[in-house]
Amino acid sequence: TNKDQPTSISASLYDDIKDDYYCLTSREKKKMLDMRGKLFLSPLTTVGNLPFRRICKEFGADVTCGEMALCEDLLQGNPSEWALLKRHHTEDIFGVQICGN
Repeated sequence: TNKDQPTSISASLYDDIKDDYYCLTSREKKKMLDMRGKLFLSPLTTVGNLPFRRICKEFGADVTCGEMALCEDLLQGNPSEWALLKRHHTEDIFGVQICGN
């Protein structure tokens, strides 16, 4: 076995992860996101919902961010938690916040 390969996961899973990593890093090198001069809407709790963010986009926000979603609730399939991660098609640059424990 390769000494760089972790022994706790199967070889095929390791290869998949390794391929995904290289694919992501090569994409990052090809496409840089220029944030200079962009107007950011800071993440807000309870008021940073989709309708509010849409209004902010109309008033010039370039970058928006959804409310914080809890990892455990996402994994359990809670629809209201998944709703926090939805973006409108006008939100060109959209960030999510995920809280894990």
